Parts: sequence; structure tokens; C-alpha cells
Amino acid sequence: MTLNVTQTDLLGRLAAGEGAHQEFKGLIDNGESVAGEIVAFANSDGGTLFVGVEDDGSIVGLTDPDTVFQTLVHLCRDRCIPPVSPVVPVEPPHPTPPHSREGTGSTPPPQWGRLGGGEQLRPVIEQLDVGGRAVLGLTIRPELNRLKPYRTAGGRFYMRVGKDKQDATGRELVRIAQASGELHYDESPVLGADLGSLSLSAFEAYHRIQFGMALEDQLAQSSLTLAELLRNLRLLHFLDGEECLSVAGVLLFAESPQRWLSQSRLSAVAFAGLDEDGDILDRREITGRLPGIIEETRLFLDRNIRRPAKEHGFGREDIQLYDPKALGEAVVNAVAHRDYSLSGSQIRLFVFADRVEIRSPGRLPNSITLDNIKLGVHAERNRAICTLLTQLGYMSAIGTGVPRLILRLSRQVSGREPDFLLVGEELRVRIWARQGV
Repeated sequence: MTLNVTQTDLLGRLAAGEGAHQEFKGLIDNGESVAGEIVAFANSDGGTLFVGVEDDGSIVGLTDPDTVFQTLVHLCRDRCIPPVSPVVPVEPPHPTPPHSREGTGSTPPPQWGRLGGGEQLRPVIEQLDVGGRAVLGLTIRPELNRLKPYRTAGGRFYMRVGKDKQDATGRELVRIAQASGELHYDESPVLGADLGSLSLSAFEAYHRIQFGMALEDQLAQSSLTLAELLRNLRLLHFLDGEECLSVAGVLLFAESPQRWLSQSRLSAVAFAGLDEDGDILDRREITGRLPGIIEETRLFLDRNIRRPAKEHGFGREDIQLYDPKALGEAVVNAVAHRDYSLSGSQIRLFVFADRVEIRSPGRLPNSITLDNIKLGVHAERNRAICTLLTQLGYMSAIGTGVPRLILRLSRQVSGREPDFLLVGEELRVRIWARQGV
């Protein structure tokens, strides 16, 4: 998002007022506060800071835009930690656009970087004159600022909430770091889930699949204890002097995962109609370890998806409403990639008369968008969980299940592409049934 707009467009944006993606400042009189606005955009979904505009959207202009420009560069570079990149992609052969500003005088511009496809990143803070009054616009793009979480030099972590910046809570900082790929929550220890919480039979079954030998033989040959083996696999950690299973260890190998992580259950409901106001035909709270949840969800779908048929004399031809591989991939993806740090939010699966809808807690992880996810762009929020499910045969390591299975196979059956939507902190996948049967 750049300010390459006409005066009319700019006036329209200013008339819309401050919001989640734009902030107004008449002047820069508090560097820490303005750095906080920049950090809030960088930690959220990006946005534009307009300087020379009052809170009500009226343009007061800048008497010395050159000095304000240098101040903005300084704030991005020295008052935001890590430094924020206020850049837009510019093809090298093109000249600098009118009213765009790069570092001038003795202050060098921020260092150039590169985007994929050969584009260079040129530091640009854009200026537009309206009725002889200068306005500067600094745009922060989240795809160019991935070293989250950002903080101000004063130590404040901010997020953009509506038209305001707010201090990020501890849980929000965890989610920001997860989304950027800097933190993998599934590798963190679960307080109280000690070695006695482990289901030895579940871990033995995994061990035989992964290593091709009995757990007892492995421990005897390696002279390792069970705890040492689990630590080597990063499934057991020390926390405050106690041994604790990791989140991934609990979800795949604990006797009762929901005792420690109640949000790991899956709520499945089958409705008679087209929305949640319809009569409930079947309902199930599916608990247990992740492989068991996947299998129980498959059985729920088998039980609640109708099977129309055509009669041919003494014969019968079943008509497929959904591709089972597409449904299975969508369920496994939800289980593998949901945000397990969101307590109180379980996966929800709804079967309607015309579609199956899977609602998974958590926004899309780092660099993934609603558009590129359909092209097979892949990023793992839960690295350990994905590895274990791949080793158990529930996932492939190539990460192309969305375009190859969910999209292609669903289109072949229903003639309609599944929908991917973000609603608050929830990803929703809608797979449509074959119509006219």
C-alpha cells in the first residue's frame, strides 16, 4: 500500500478518519509516541502514518517537510527495535517518483534490500501537497517487517486495535512471535505434565513406525533412559527444575491431553439446514490425542454426510457429494496448523446441508495470505506437531495439500472452489457439496 494517489483519493482517505490502518499526526512532538504508532502497525497488519494531518482529518500541513522526513527515518531506524523498514518496491530502471523522498544531506537513507523477483526495496516516505500544504505519509508493510515482535526504544510493545495503539499482552506477544516464525509454541513445556503423563503405548507405537524397532530394544542398544530419549527428541524439557512434556508431546503422546490443553478438543456438529439455526442432527466433542481426533472426525463425517444414489434396474450407483481426500486434508491441516496458544478456542467442524465448514483458531502464520495459501505457499506454525504427524503418515512433507487435494479434488466433485476466510482470530474453510442431487 503506497500513497501513489490523487489529491481527491487522499482527501477521501482522510475523511474516513483514523482506523486500523491509518493514523494522523499534526506534527511530531513526541518521538517515543510516534515510534509506538509505527511499532503498532509493524506488529499488526500494517498501515500508513500521515503527518501534517490533525486527528479530525483536517490538513494543517508541514512548514519543514525535509526535517520531518529525517525525523521519521530516525524513528524507524533508531527508535524501533528491530528497525522498521518503511519501504515500497521500486523497479531499479524507473526514476524516483515525484514527491518521494530518499535520504538527503548528511543523513544516509536506510539500507536497500531486495524482494523476490528482482525488485529492489527503496526507502520511500511520500509527500503530497494539497492546496499548498505538505503532508508526509509513511507506510508500514507487514510483509517487509517480519522480525516480530517490534518494540519502541522505551521498551513498549504495541499492537493496532481499531484506531488506537495498545500495549500487547503476554499472550498477544506469543502469538505475534508465532506468526513471524520466531517462536514455536508447540515446542514449549507444559507445566505439570511430567513423565508420568506419557502414554507409553502411544509413544511405543510411534517409535516403531519412525525407527523400525521396539522402544525397549532402542533403549537397550543406546543405553539411554526413556527421559533422555524424549529430551533428545525435544519432547521433554526442564521447567523450574521439573521435567515436563512439550505441547507437542502432550498432544500426541499424553494419556489425557485435554487435562493440560483443553482447547485441543474438536467440536463437531451436523445441522439439518444451511446455517447454525437449523436443527442439530448429531453432535460430538472429540477428545484424545491428535491422531485419535483425526480418526474420530473422519468417522463423524462418514456418519453425517448423506449418500444419494441412482437406481439402475437391480443396481445402485452411489453419488459422491465430497471428495474424502479433500475433507481429510482440511481436517488434518486444522489439527496441525491451528494456534494452540489460544486457550478456550477449539477447532469447530460443522456439517451443513450444502457444505462442510472447518473453523480453526488462529490467524495465518508468517508470510501466508488467503491468496498464496491456494498456490501451495507453506509455513509451519507448529513445527514439532507437523513433523510428528508426517512421520505417522497423516501429512506429506511437501506442503502442497491445499492446491493439490483440497482445491483440485473439491472442484472436480462440486464444480466450486472451496472458500478460505479469516474471521477475527479464526480461519474458516468451506468445502461445498455437489449440487443437484
